[in-house]
Amino acid sequence: MLSPIGSFSSVPLQPAVNPARLDRAAAPATTAKTNELSGAHQFGSLFTKLVDEVGATQQTAAAETQKVMLGQSDQLHSAMISLQESSLALGLMVEVRNKLVESYQELMRMPV
Repeated sequence: MLSPIGSFSSVPLQPAVNPARLDRAAAPATTAKTNELSGAHQFGSLFTKLVDEVGATQQTAAAETQKVMLGQSDQLHSAMISLQESSLALGLMVEVRNKLVESYQELMRMPV
């Protein structure tokens, strides 16, 4: 059975407890706080990974472009493809950031 949003509890349920009646008050405060923090940590590490991957594609594109410009490689098409991949990755990251900021602003406008 699914529980309502925000009522996730990692505490094992006893047979006498009805899972549909569980809410934040039934779960220990430390468990709920730990789950919230781990979720925030997972989101932060996901976004950090995205930024690192974009940086890696930009470094790869710069290295391939430099090789072509110095005459160490004649793979111009490969360098151009890397530059385009880097550009697309950066554009995607910027759009994800814009959506996150927009979502945050929308949440802040909600009445409590």
